[in-house]
Amino acid sequence: MLAAFADSRETMGIPLIDQERMDVIWDTQRRHLPCIQDPPEVQLYTQTGSITKGGLTLPVPSTTTSTASYL
Repeated sequence: MLAAFADSRETMGIPLIDQERMDVIWDTQRRHLPCIQDPPEVQLYTQTGSITKGGLTLPVPSTTTSTASYL
């Protein structure tokens, strides 16, 4: 995702991401990925549909317990 938005700018031309700062932050934070990712053998979300925003088709997930949604 960081790579996808690396060159993106808001409507006034200001970069959305300060790449130098993000590189420093990401070098520190990447070690936490295993703590926040779903284990590969456990499916906690199911795609229940899709939505198109800004020309991109995004999945619409639902928890396996149907108690929350991210979109």
